[in-house]
Amino acid sequence: MKNFLKEQFHFSINEIATTGLLVALEVVLNRFASINLWNLKIGLAFIPIMVAGMLLGPIKAGVVGVVSDLIGAILFPSGAFFPGFTVSAFVRGCIYGAFLYKKQGIINIAMASFLNQFVLGLFVTSYWLHILYASPYLPLVYSRLVQVIPLFFVELVVGVTLSKAVISRLVPYVKNNKQKT
Repeated sequence: MKNFLKEQFHFSINEIATTGLLVALEVVLNRFASINLWNLKIGLAFIPIMVAGMLLGPIKAGVVGVVSDLIGAILFPSGAFFPGFTVSAFVRGCIYGAFLYKKQGIINIAMASFLNQFVLGLFVTSYWLHILYASPYLPLVYSRLVQVIPLFFVELVVGVTLSKAVISRLVPYVKNNKQKT
């Protein structure tokens, strides 16, 4: 456990570069390649945070979520800033990292996607919108089912595809701490 915590709170140069690239990609996907309504957001902005969870672990993936949320809110605001969404971004990254770091089986991908979409996306985000816009909670939950159900399956397919096709090839580059002279 001590080694895991030390690994999670220490960023190598390669991990810092990877984190920066994933943050930039998440900001672009979230702000420019998503369908954004006041209570719905449909897009592929989950991919960089999922990749961070697979490659870097829970804390670092949470950092990717927080930094990308803050940078996106500062540079490209799409409504009022609300810290609850930033907390959710951190938790989303932690969930991906907890379930997918060094163990990307279909069950782990399904559990991470389920928690992110149904617990965070459906109930927690609906609660944040309820607080922010003073909308009734249950109608928000029902209206967000249109977003959450399809995105759960999209996350599942994308997660399985990423784990089989991409992640195993990227790990050596991200975790390589040797300096060439």
